Amino acid sequence: MHHRIAIAVTALALILAGCGGEDAGGSVAGTYELVKDQALLDGVKAVASHDTGAASEEALAQIQSMVDGMSMTLQLKEDGTFEVNGTMGEEMSASGTWKEEGSEVVLTTTHENGKKREEPDIVRFTREGTSLRMPKNEKDQPFDMVLQRK
Repeated sequence: MHHRIAIAVTALALILAGCGGEDAGGSVAGTYELVKDQALLDGVKAVASHDTGAASEEALAQIQSMVDGMSMTLQLKEDGTFEVNGTMGEEMSASGTWKEEGSEVVLTTTHENGKKREEPDIVRFTREGTSLRMPKNEKDQPFDMVLQRK
């Protein structure tokens, strides 16, 4: 189970590395941080339970520890570029460009962990007031991820 949770968290880090955005008027530009709330914890628990059946108290404590250790800071710059850094099971960083399309902020990741990507990765966030939400999807994001503007 530990291995599957670590894989899920690492995959999440790579997904999030491609996220971020700001609008041409600058209203989205700024610094955002990962919200480590009950929804995130519940999502990680659900993934663990799905992979292993009912999670034991030991597994739940480990999941809580993983969530507590997660961090992510996304900086959407006025010039249309972004940088994201954090810890999602392991240290990660990414950069690229962003744009705003209606209620979505679209990030195109061109670099991950100091290396240029062979193909850019595009991720969409939904703008909700002063936060950005990456909704869950069955393919690669098993729960919502929220970044709150600082």
